[in-house]
Amino acid sequence: MNLLCAPGRVAFSIGGLDIYWYAIMITIGMLLALMLVSHLLEKRGVGMEFALELFLWVVVLAVIFCRVFYVVPRIGSTYDLGTAEGWKKVFNLREGGLTIIGGIFGGVLGIICCCLRNKKYSIARTADLVVLALLVGQIMGRWGNYFNQELYGLRIDDPALQFFPFAVYIDMTGSWHCALFFY
Repeated sequence: MNLLCAPGRVAFSIGGLDIYWYAIMITIGMLLALMLVSHLLEKRGVGMEFALELFLWVVVLAVIFCRVFYVVPRIGSTYDLGTAEGWKKVFNLREGGLTIIGGIFGGVLGIICCCLRNKKYSIARTADLVVLALLVGQIMGRWGNYFNQELYGLRIDDPALQFFPFAVYIDMTGSWHCALFFY
């Protein structure tokens, strides 16, 4: 019996709108990152207002650039920008398609914009805090891959190795694989 079988992608629905576990895990990761940055800024004598403004700059630009970095290499194949339907797909985040590399780039831009707007804060010192928050957010957010049953590794055929955290059962393959999302 598999005790670590993912419960499915959908956590619950509200008025016909499915709320995915992946989104919940990413949101929890962002909130934990905000709490960490707020705590670290408080230790430096910086108010909560700056932490919230920084959070908004970083998250908004990170999400935009996550999507841009995913879509641009796929223009012409997945995204036909010559049609209205192609443009709809570009803005439909519910079908997935984000990349952490774009998010990092957008987050750095968010730090720069926020610190330039609030000139008394150092870009380098602020980035130093956000790097820790990024790590916390990623640790939590990767659990979304578990619920989506993605980001898994090699197949594990030896029953002695079919246990979490070493391996995870993937329903769509019907077999155990390395739990890369966890590593």
